[in-house]
Amino acid sequence: MTDFTGADWPQGFGLLFLASPALPTGAFAWSQGLEGALGAGALRGPEDLRAYLADLLAGSLATFDLPLLYRAQAAARSQNGPKLLEISQLALAGRETRELWRAEVEMGRALTRLIEALGTPEFWAGAELGLVAAYALLATLVAPNVAARELGLAYAYSFLENQLAAASRLIPLGQTAARRILLSLGPELAQAAQAAESLRDEEIGSPLFGLAIYGSRHESQAARLFRS
Repeated sequence: MTDFTGADWPQGFGLLFLASPALPTGAFAWSQGLEGALGAGALRGPEDLRAYLADLLAGSLATFDLPLLYRAQAAARSQNGPKLLEISQLALAGRETRELWRAEVEMGRALTRLIEALGTPEFWAGAELGLVAAYALLATLVAPNVAARELGLAYAYSFLENQLAAASRLIPLGQTAARRILLSLGPELAQAAQAAESLRDEEIGSPLFGLAIYGSRHESQAARLFRS
């Protein structure tokens, strides 16, 4: 039986695992509203894409995903199953469209299957978790000592990688341009991870109404590559 405790892993290996663009499992099927934005004419090239992703970091991840992720990590570390489930339900309630909600559900299920394969923590009763809460629970297995901000950086980096992979299939965007965009977003990524630490519970939420509109339009888009 393979030991997944991480005792023999090099330092930082668990965090690299979490930051992989292959996580969250199944993210390749979802554009997270990006295809809807393209259909609305909001993305005409690399500069528009870079601005769009910077807005997502500041106006969605920093104010919604990451604050909930930090709380979910704390709940998982303290083995508080009911609190973890509550945070998962809050994340689901904050997804503005049916497809964004389904993305949270489906990617959460995929991560839960991975968690079960590694060894489900005893405190977790097995109730279904969305993406944010499942990611935090997975972190307790593969990177139990990682700081909240570092976990936020890994989550946001994985999100950006998947967005750029989707964009490369949707707009004229070569690999070199994608890498340049990713590197240029380093300061915004760090700012998002830091800003999320100071948000109070009542401040959590996404102000990006345009993202909700793009997601809604995508649901009825005639031709599309992605599920959301």
